[in-house]
Amino acid sequence: MKPYTYLLGWSSNNKFYYGVRYAKACDPADLWETYFTSSKHVKAFVACHGHPDIIQVRKVFDTRDQAIAWEH
Repeated sequence: MKPYTYLLGWSSNNKFYYGVRYAKACDPADLWETYFTSSKHVKAFVACHGHPDIIQVRKVFDTRDQAIAWEH
């Protein structure tokens, strides 16, 4: 498990989302490949405006608690 924080953005809409992933067996390489966020707000925005053009892993952590604290 490699917990991480990430940034999703729609530059043409000036809309951004900062999230955290800490699920069992998660890996930063999964972001927007097999993991698309659990946020209902992001899912709704994607449905209306399409996929984000900014997809960045911002920081990788050793523990779930470190990742949660950083995102908070």
